[in-house]
Amino acid sequence: EDKTASDLFKHYQEIFPHGNRNAASHRWAHFVLQRSTQMTPGKVAYFFASFCPISGSPIDPTPQTAIRYESGHGLPQVSGGQAEGIIHHCCWPCICDSLKFLRVDTKTVSTSQGPHQFRFLVYGNPCTDPTRIPAEATDVTCSNGRLEASVLSDHGHVIVGMLQDNQPSIGASSREVLEA
Repeated sequence: EDKTASDLFKHYQEIFPHGNRNAASHRWAHFVLQRSTQMTPGKVAYFFASFCPISGSPIDPTPQTAIRYESGHGLPQVSGGQAEGIIHHCCWPCICDSLKFLRVDTKTVSTSQGPHQFRFLVYGNPCTDPTRIPAEATDVTCSNGRLEASVLSDHGHVIVGMLQDNQPSIGASSREVLEA
């Protein structure tokens, strides 16, 4: 429970066997969720705030990396409607990609304090057509139509990040998504 983002980043080579995190945030998610029973819900959320769900870049979960998605600029939910919350990003282009590619779905995760439902950032399975996966994305690998080292949400989508609640302990700020 006393682990930090730096402790997570020490496992980079284990998480990304080809050393390439680009387009492979699902591997961060898989690594954290495999260990969720050893963490409180707050610590799970903290580790999900420690990497960009789009680029996979390791980041420090501070107010400078937190972007609030609000009414009119929320993210679409798999079940319909829009979800509001915080996402930690490495750079502003990832904000645009989040709005374009990500959806929000739930998953109940076993934690050290029992089952907890989180709102996860998800996208579709790239392994339905592996020919469309860029050769440069060496850690986006498929096996029998399934994305390796991935965890699926309640509705069967690949988890790549978490839509955080406005929690000051994680570094939520007042920065908001602006109209493009």
